[in-house]
Amino acid sequence: MARYDLRQNKDILFENNQILAEFNSLNSFLKMHLPSRFHNFLAKPKVEGFFVSFSSELEGVNNYSKLTGALREKALIEFSVFHKYLTDWIELSKLDSTPETKEWSKLWQCFLQNDNFELFASELGACITWGVAVDQKFVFRASEEIVVKYLDSSSFDEIKHEQNFKAQASEPIVVVPIQELVDPPKTVAELTLDTPVVDEVEEPLNLPPIVPAPSAAPVNTNHFNNIPPPREDGSKRVRRNRLTRLWIFSLLLIGVLIFLVFWFMSSRHTWENLQGFIPEKSGHYVQPIGDWEPIEDPNTGGKYAKGILNVALLEESAQMTKTKFLEFVTELKPFCEENNIKVNFIDTAVCRMQLAFDEEKRGNYKESLKNKFSSYSILMWEESLFENSRKSNDDVFQNRDYRNYERDVYERIKIADAWDITMGSTNVTVAVIDNGFDLNHPELSGKSVGGYNVREGSADVQPKNGQEHGTHVAGIILANANNGLGIAGVAPDCKLLPIKIGGEGEGFYSSEIIDGILYAANHGATVINMSLGGYFNIPPNSIDRQQLNEIVNSMRVDEATFWKELFRMLDEKKITVVLAAGNETLPVGIDPMSRSNQTIKVMAIDQNNEVASFSNYVFDGRFGFAIAAPGSKIISSIPNYSFKEMDGTSMAAPFVTGAVALIKSKYPGISNQEVIQRLRNSNNFISVQGFQVPVLNIFQSLQ
Repeated sequence: MARYDLRQNKDILFENNQILAEFNSLNSFLKMHLPSRFHNFLAKPKVEGFFVSFSSELEGVNNYSKLTGALREKALIEFSVFHKYLTDWIELSKLDSTPETKEWSKLWQCFLQNDNFELFASELGACITWGVAVDQKFVFRASEEIVVKYLDSSSFDEIKHEQNFKAQASEPIVVVPIQELVDPPKTVAELTLDTPVVDEVEEPLNLPPIVPAPSAAPVNTNHFNNIPPPREDGSKRVRRNRLTRLWIFSLLLIGVLIFLVFWFMSSRHTWENLQGFIPEKSGHYVQPIGDWEPIEDPNTGGKYAKGILNVALLEESAQMTKTKFLEFVTELKPFCEENNIKVNFIDTAVCRMQLAFDEEKRGNYKESLKNKFSSYSILMWEESLFENSRKSNDDVFQNRDYRNYERDVYERIKIADAWDITMGSTNVTVAVIDNGFDLNHPELSGKSVGGYNVREGSADVQPKNGQEHGTHVAGIILANANNGLGIAGVAPDCKLLPIKIGGEGEGFYSSEIIDGILYAANHGATVINMSLGGYFNIPPNSIDRQQLNEIVNSMRVDEATFWKELFRMLDEKKITVVLAAGNETLPVGIDPMSRSNQTIKVMAIDQNNEVASFSNYVFDGRFGFAIAAPGSKIISSIPNYSFKEMDGTSMAAPFVTGAVALIKSKYPGISNQEVIQRLRNSNNFISVQGFQVPVLNIFQSLQ
C-alpha cells in the first residue's frame, strides 16, 4: 500500500522507541473504545532494515490525493471523526490521575502531534499510514485538511447522514462529548493564603466512563509497557492545605529541572552541533584514489590506503545503531580534535565514518578508540585496495569462429534451452559495479536505467583510458540479442544499472564499493554483479585449511563483520549479490568481503570443465553457496564498438548473474535462498579437494 525509506523520512519516536512498535497496543485500544469501522483504521507497519511498509485489510484503497468527489469527502469526514474521538478521549483523560491513563494519553498525543499522515480510502472504508514524518508531495496533514465543521460536535448529526461507507452503512456514529462536571478545584496559581484550609478529603469527582462501542469485544491491551488499559472510572482527590501546595510546587520545580537537564543533554547530540567537524559532502563523497598512497599489508600482502581508517557501529538493532551513532560521533569529536584526526566523510545510511591521520600512529589510535569507546560496538578496518577479477588476452575476435564460441560456452550452460522459457524481463534490473561502461556500444544500447559515478557523484559512467572491464562484464549479462552483431547476453531483455567506481586507473577502494552497493539497493536493482576482489600478494596454492582458519579468525575481522552486516541487509530486501571468486589460485575467504554466507561466489572453469588454473576455489560451504561457470576465453563487448576475449572469474560471475536475472524474471519475488536452490539444480559437478561444486545449468535452474 505504501513504503517509506527511514533514511529520508524520519520515524516518530515515543520515549526513544519507534512509535511504530506500539501498533498492537494502539490497535487494541481502538477496538476497545471506538466503533468497529475504526478497528483497522491504522495501517499495519512492517519495518525491514531502513524501510517500513504499510498494509491494510481493506481492498482497493487509493491515496487521498487520487480520490475525487463524494469518496474524497467521505474519507475526509472519516478521518475527522477518528481525530475527534481521540482528542475527546485525551481531554477526558486529564481528569484521571492514574499513571496508566497518563501513559496512554502521552502515547496518543505523540501520535496526533505528528500531524503528518497519508490517508487512503475505498468504497469499503478508510485507513492511514502513521508514525513516519513523510516528506512527499501528497501528504495528508490534519491541521491543513480537516474542515472546521467536522471538529465541531454540533455538526455530528449532519455527519451521521453523510458518512456511509458500504461496509458500515448501518452503524451510527457515536460521539463522546466532553461533559461539564462539578466545578474543578482551583489551580495552584489560584490558591492563596486566604483560601480556607480543608483537612477533610472532598467527595471524589466521577469521571464519565469511556464506554466501548456495542459491537466491540473486550481486548487485552496489556502490550504497552505492561500498562493496563485506561480505567473506566477515575477520581481526583485534592487536599487544600499548605503542605499539599508546597508538595505540588516542589514536584513542578523538580519536573522543570529534569526537563532542562534532558533538553541540555539531548541538544548536545544533534548533527547540527557537529558542523565544521563533519564535511559538508558526507555520505556522498569518496576521496580520489590519487590522494591516497597505497601501502602493503605485512600479513596478507594486500594493499590499503595510508593514514585512512574506516569506523562503523553495529549495535543490537538498526534503530539503536542509528541512535548511538550520533552519540558516538559527538563523543568522538574532542578525541579527534585533540589528536589532529580529520573526518573524511560520514555515511548515516550504514553508520560508517572515515578518519584520516598520521600513519605512524595507526596502531595507537586503533587501541585508544577501542579502549576509550568500549561502551559502543565499534568496527574498524583499513581502506583496502581492490582490483578487477580478470585475466586479459589479446583481441582474437576477428580470428575466431563465433559458432564455436557459442557451442563451447552457451551449450555447456544451456542458454539456448533457457531462452525457450524466458529471455528476461524489463522489470528486473541488474546493477553492475565496475570501472566504466560504454553505453553507446550496440550491445548495450538502450539497456540502461540511469547510471552513477560514485567518485564524481555524477551520471557519467563512461570508461577512461582504455578501461574495458565493465563493458565486457555488462555484455556477458545483458548484451542485446537478435541484432546481427557479436554476442547475446544471458538475460538480454533485462535492464542495466551501471555503477562506475574508480578513476582513470584500474584500482578502487572499499568505500567506493560500499557506496555503489547502497546506490544500487536504493535504485531498484534486484541483482548486483561484483566482478572484483581484494589484492593479495600470496603465492598460489600456498594456503591450506588450517592456515585459512587462522586468517579468517585473526585478520581483518572487523572489516569482514561490516561486509556481513551489509550483505545481510541486502538479503532482507531480496537483492542477490554475485561475487567473482578471484584469480590468485587461493581459497575463498582470505578476502574479508567474501566471508559472508549471503552472497554467491563464482569460480571459473575452462573448456575441459575443470577448475581454471587461475581461479580461486572453495574447500567447503562455510562461506555460503559457491558455483562454477565458464571463465576462460570469454568473448564480449569492449568500448568503441569492439569485442575482446578475456579470462577470469570476472567473466564467470556475469553468467551466474544473468542466470539469477532470468530466475527472477520467471519467478518474481523469489527469495535468495530459493534462487540458490534453483542454481543447485545441475547435472554437472566438479570436485575441489573432495567438495562438490555445481556447474551452472541455466535451463535446469528455470525448471
